[in-house]
Amino acid sequence: MKKTKTHTGLLIIKDKTRRVSLYETPTAWCIRGQECYSKSTGRRCGSHDSL
Repeated sequence: MKKTKTHTGLLIIKDKTRRVSLYETPTAWCIRGQECYSKSTGRRCGSHDSL
């Protein structure tokens, strides 16, 4: 089942910024299944299950 993306955010990478659609899990913000960012640190993590 596909997750519904309910939020938007700015992803800042080196020299550019892009707006992305996100969905929320209890511990992370996710863009795709393998691209998630920790809510507590803001750093990229493997998946929302790995925290």
